[in-house]
Amino acid sequence: MTKRSNLLIFLIVVFVGMGIRLLIAWYGLSPLDTDSVYEVFYEIKKGNGIYNDNWVYYNNPPVWGWLINLLGILSERTGVWLSFWSKLPFIFADLGIFLILFYYDTSLPFLKRIFYSGLYFLNPLTIVVSAYQGQLESLFLLPLLVSVLFLREKLNRKKIFVAGLFWGLASCIKIIPFITIPAYVIYLWYATAKGNIAQKFVNIFIFSFGAFIPLILVFLPLFNNLEYVLVRILTYQPPFWGFWGFLAFKKLLELFIPLPISINDLLVSNHLEILFISVFLSIFILLIKKFNLTVNILISFLSVYLLASFFSPHYLLWVVPFLSMVLMEKKFRNLTLFFSYSLASLVLELSWLLVFLAEEKFTLTRWKLISLTHPAEISSFAKSLGELINLPIFLFFNIAAWFCCLLIFLVLIRKRSVTR
Repeated sequence: MTKRSNLLIFLIVVFVGMGIRLLIAWYGLSPLDTDSVYEVFYEIKKGNGIYNDNWVYYNNPPVWGWLINLLGILSERTGVWLSFWSKLPFIFADLGIFLILFYYDTSLPFLKRIFYSGLYFLNPLTIVVSAYQGQLESLFLLPLLVSVLFLREKLNRKKIFVAGLFWGLASCIKIIPFITIPAYVIYLWYATAKGNIAQKFVNIFIFSFGAFIPLILVFLPLFNNLEYVLVRILTYQPPFWGFWGFLAFKKLLELFIPLPISINDLLVSNHLEILFISVFLSIFILLIKKFNLTVNILISFLSVYLLASFFSPHYLLWVVPFLSMVLMEKKFRNLTLFFSYSLASLVLELSWLLVFLAEEKFTLTRWKLISLTHPAEISSFAKSLGELINLPIFLFFNIAAWFCCLLIFLVLIRKRSVTR
């Protein structure tokens, strides 16, 4: 193929991916999370901090809150809906991730590079999460992927420091990257020359020092109220509960067989306890298998996926760009499983959203601030689809997505050590 035809294909993929996202962002209104953007902006306009005691809606680091304020001002000055402005950072983050994946391995033929990067960029799951629901996932994944790029080639102190900076930046957007701490530490330990114990500790320290810089800069303005802010971020519990993993199996069985209350108490446990158990599981596996960094991160995320009792479907986006990477690295070759995972995740995400659209009174109440600036209506078609999704069907969708996570996890941990 000629350079001109390659460029044409590249531009078509970019145009299609961006065009679909922008259209959905303009016309689509999610029953979840878009309303919180309006809540945050109006609280800031009233002079209240995003972490004020009387309002506990905001549970992320402050960067997104500051960005919402800027986007709200732009919305007022341009007359363009805040619901559209608020999705643009995620849409352009998706474009950035696409470019990272496209240039991740330039030794591959053009068509393979466009295919593997398109697995993320043209993936309906990523489009729905970023352009319709307006979730933060792509915004924190972008700097996290950049940090992986700096650690991919031969290590030196400058690269390790910059990788730490980008990891810290990702954690300033959403605290999810903290799950990957074992992945980075264990990788740096094994990737440093054997026998040089001092250098292993030095590299880990350099990465940690770089990671702390953006975190300190972001949280320093909140120093006087830091303990309250951190507790609020770390102990947040959503106002509604889903069914995922073992809890979904339990709930499905409970429709036919009564189960002891003790089982429910065991499965519906504290989020932090589940997180710590998941981290210890990933540490154990990573220490034994000595994977490379992309696989390390996948194992860290999948460990949480498999053990969590509560789960929002948009979390399933975390692994998609890293799966594209390991497909390019040929450390994961099962495209059928990748497409099965993407489909199961998309169906679960859409069913989750449709269920809330079917709850018309609940959704319209959440949209009351949005309706002040532009029409907020639920289509009868979406409502009808949502009414078709009963509890057994929703549980089945959860279990199908969870099972795909389990299969990917098992395929990955069967691989041999691939640190270098």
